[in-house]
Amino acid sequence: MQHSKQIATDAEWAMIIHRIGKMEVDYLAVEGLEYVEETNADTKHKSETEKWFARVKASYLISESSIQTGKENEGYLKIEI
Repeated sequence: MQHSKQIATDAEWAMIIHRIGKMEVDYLAVEGLEYVEETNADTKHKSETEKWFARVKASYLISESSIQTGKENEGYLKIEI
């Protein structure tokens, strides 16, 4: 937890384990962790386009955290988009 800096930790924690902890990361496919719009987002007064954009933005934030996390420990430069 001391290395966690992101809001969305979906990919960040795996990269902390891999890049900072120098451990291998594996996965176990499970059922029941899917995104449920009514549970995971405030969508009451949003258009379908706004809902879609919120999902794209969340995906981007998760992906960006996986790219950036721990790279300073490997001598990489931070990528700004």
